[in-house]
Amino acid sequence: MKTHLAILSLAILSIIFSCKKEDDIVVADDTGTTDTTTDSTFTDNSNDVVVIDTTNNTDHVDNDSFQIESDQLTDTRDGQKYKTVKIGSQWWMAENLNYQTPNNSWYYENDSLQYAETYGRLYLYRAIMNNEASSHSNPSGVRGISPEGWHLPSIAEWQQLDDYLSKWDMDAHDLKEIGGANWPSNNPGTNDAGFNLVPAGTIFANGTISANLNVHTTFLSCTEDDETDGVLGVGFHSYSSGFHYAPLGRGNGWSIRCVKD
Repeated sequence: MKTHLAILSLAILSIIFSCKKEDDIVVADDTGTTDTTTDSTFTDNSNDVVVIDTTNNTDHVDNDSFQIESDQLTDTRDGQKYKTVKIGSQWWMAENLNYQTPNNSWYYENDSLQYAETYGRLYLYRAIMNNEASSHSNPSGVRGISPEGWHLPSIAEWQQLDDYLSKWDMDAHDLKEIGGANWPSNNPGTNDAGFNLVPAGTIFANGTISANLNVHTTFLSCTEDDETDGVLGVGFHSYSSGFHYAPLGRGNGWSIRCVKD
């Protein structure tokens, strides 16, 4: 289902995720904005507790016998509640992480009132890892800043989701929120997988420049890219049905979804 979009996917990647190997990775968005911020140490000293609500619902999707399960978690570090969804054998957060780190994370345009509830926060790689090592494993085993009992996905875990949807002749459009409230008005999203994917954009230059809201969204993994010294991530564009994998710059802010242990 994805082969007819291969050329388009490469074009999107060359614009959104261009990356070069230096001490700092430079990533340009489609307006040419770049960021070359340097690393700093981040430590999370909070006591993390998570409560999983006992109510569990099953939602049936009209795609043969494809099914999802929905639930909710409460992160008692800050009391925030998140929808969760089981797709295949994986439990994913069905909303973007909105946990406030001591530094190196921001809201789009630094406007919490307008963007926090829908889009969550945008994080630098060094903020999410909490000094843990990169992982290529599935599951990753990297807690990072995830709620207790959850972890940061490796790129292999994103690929597992991609492969599972493909098995049912589904794609990224089936992850996207329905309608044009956040995506463009011609949004082809069905949200049949219950993932509630929204186009959260990107933040550059230590939180001072925001771009690409309502156009695309990109998620960090906990997997570093050995060839570029960047971090592997997956992007979703408004008009593309593909999962777009590419190295991302360490100095730019991206969205996070966590996976249950």
